[in-house]
Amino acid sequence: YFRIKDDLHTELSRPSWVWRRKVLFEIPLNEVQGVRALVRSDEGQKSFGVARGPRTWRVDMPQGDLADRGKAEELVEAIRLLRAATVHSDQADAALLKSLGLESPWATLSVERVAPEGQPAPQAARLLLGDQVPERKEERYALLESRPQIVFTVATDVFETALRREKSLLF
Repeated sequence: YFRIKDDLHTELSRPSWVWRRKVLFEIPLNEVQGVRALVRSDEGQKSFGVARGPRTWRVDMPQGDLADRGKAEELVEAIRLLRAATVHSDQADAALLKSLGLESPWATLSVERVAPEGQPAPQAARLLLGDQVPERKEERYALLESRPQIVFTVATDVFETALRREKSLLF
């Protein structure tokens, strides 16, 4: 028989979540064409975002108002580097998604990529944000559309701050 050090045993006994990548959108900043948020509220749906124009960032679309470059890139970085806090479920089904508010999400974040020369634009990466986590109000349930069976929790403080300050993006 063999003796194993306790620290190795402890590491090998940790849940698989520990070993996963936690950054949700792994897209380099120079490949981001834009970000968009669609948020449901008591007043209806609200949409905002920034898009890369020919020489600068624009609010909502490439032909929209000029955006403050620093603030636009700060928003893009915050969304681009969102990290999962925990994994809630590896095998989500329709009933679980509904119970966590992901069937009709509170918000949808989209990150659009720059199209490679001569090719159509790749499909936007989309993150659905559901209900708040009951014991951690600063987190919401979330899932990537490309991996709908995995439900994460995501800290939303950066995103919610951006919602409150969207007008500050204007140049």
